[in-house]
Amino acid sequence: MEAISESYGRDFIPHPFAHIRPSPFTGLDGYTKYANDLLDRVNHGDLGELKKWFSSYVGADLRVECAIGAVSEPGGRLVAHRCGEVGYLAIQQPDEDTVKIYAVPPQGLGAAIAGSVGLTKPGKHAKILIPELAPAAPRRDVTGPVSILAGREPVHDGVVVSQTQIARFGRVQSRWQPARNWGFDRQKKAVVWVRIDDDGDYIYAPGFTHLTPATARELMARVDQLIAEDVAAIREARSAHQPGRPWRA
Repeated sequence: MEAISESYGRDFIPHPFAHIRPSPFTGLDGYTKYANDLLDRVNHGDLGELKKWFSSYVGADLRVECAIGAVSEPGGRLVAHRCGEVGYLAIQQPDEDTVKIYAVPPQGLGAAIAGSVGLTKPGKHAKILIPELAPAAPRRDVTGPVSILAGREPVHDGVVVSQTQIARFGRVQSRWQPARNWGFDRQKKAVVWVRIDDDGDYIYAPGFTHLTPATARELMARVDQLIAEDVAAIREARSAHQPGRPWRA
């Protein structure tokens, strides 16, 4: 994947994919030969489907990036994208530098992600709080002699859970603009969920004040909402640059 990315003039591989194992090459010459042979297969041989996938990724209308971390088991890295009438889901295998690629419906990226992250069962409690991961305290706006507390009121009701009880966690984000660097966009919304030991899966409410029991259906709906917001942004951007020209999401 690094060789293909370089051949497209990209500085980094698709996020959140990453090198897990040490490089098998002892020097630049070995890597260069491997890359050249690989690209020949991609462009002219048996790996042509890989070129189709990467080309559509580079030109994607939008992509959904997902990273999963775990305490005592392998995590996960997934990317789903759609380009016109085609859609793909790519999953990096746990603890390996191997990615499996699947064709998926272009309108079904949320379902593809939600069905691949390994949710187990909804948590037992209607609402939980994780104080160590609570949003930063509201700021105080000082206007002359008066100090005004700005921001949301903290949520007090709910079962308190320690951060040490988190066994697994994941974050997913929809993006449509080209990435300037490898990583999540901290300026964009994201959906986060956790698995609590001896309990189940929970998903953060918007605003990250508390968590509620998570199901694959709810995760899909939340991801679909992120995608819908990006589709609206794409339409607005394209309408501004090409007034009067329709665009189909």
